[in-house]
Amino acid sequence: MYRASAIKWLHPTAAVPRNSAVRDDLGGAMHTPLAPARHGRSVTFSVPANLLPLHLGCSLYIGGDDPHFEGPKRGSHCTVPMGMGAGDARVLGARVLPGTGAGETVAANFALVSRIASTPRESGCSGCSGRGCEQHTRGGVGDGAHAGGMTLRIMRLDANNHVLRSMDVALDPVTNRTGDVWHVTIPQLSALERVAYGWVVEAPEGWSSDSRVAPGQVLLDPYADAAVSVTLPEADGGATVWAGARGVGREVEPLQC
Repeated sequence: MYRASAIKWLHPTAAVPRNSAVRDDLGGAMHTPLAPARHGRSVTFSVPANLLPLHLGCSLYIGGDDPHFEGPKRGSHCTVPMGMGAGDARVLGARVLPGTGAGETVAANFALVSRIASTPRESGCSGCSGRGCEQHTRGGVGDGAHAGGMTLRIMRLDANNHVLRSMDVALDPVTNRTGDVWHVTIPQLSALERVAYGWVVEAPEGWSSDSRVAPGQVLLDPYADAAVSVTLPEADGGATVWAGARGVGREVEPLQC
């Protein structure tokens, strides 16, 4: 399981199935045997609601004389979003989903187009050297070569726009991406007037990479309805950055193309 990073596994005791064990030789992933079932083998995960949202990532390990992994054709492993939705790529920016604002919480869809967070290998390009093909030259956050990841950061602000707490949600390159558009739906958001959000792009560092994004930097969504200057916690450098705000608090009309 993971939330903030696809390479930082989480093993909450309340959600780990019986007879599971952490395997250092598998990069710290959890190894869980499948139990015999009526039509084969299965395993059941029960995740407490207070741990959500997160991703359940898995690969099938085949033992015996020829031990090996069976994974998906795209992506590093199969991924199931839990406590969140795959999202909608059709409207960029942030918007509240219709029909979710009756109670104290709402669900919001976030979508962003980024060239550098879409790799030629993952997106199935043939003959693309990392720049120049039509699929990878549309506008969005970042510029230059393609890298490998996108994370949504949701921030809760105090009255002075200092970040009280934040939550990072790493997006899956298969489940949460359509072409160059990354998208995710986050439910259970409340008090939207004190919520801001930004994007963190994973990209190679240095000029030689042809990437112009500093890894870990919170980036403003160019499709945000409004922007607010927020101060990050000291643990994140205490910097003041621009973040999207208030747009998640109302419905946005679809883009007219």
